[in-house]
Amino acid sequence: MPPVATEMLRFLCLLVLSTVMAERATYHNYQVHRVVPENQEQLKTLQNLEAALNGVSILFLKAAYVVK
Repeated sequence: MPPVATEMLRFLCLLVLSTVMAERATYHNYQVHRVVPENQEQLKTLQNLEAALNGVSILFLKAAYVVK
């Protein structure tokens, strides 16, 4: 077998093996909440929470801002 074909076969085997062995991402027990602050106090609370957690257990998809 030519060297190029051998390398392609190795690459194909590696690709198939990595696909089979890969673990699927699951999002069981995840929750999504849309929170809209209605006043400055609520906005400040969300901003403080966002800064304090730094994305450890709560992921903010957008920064907190005032909705007018």
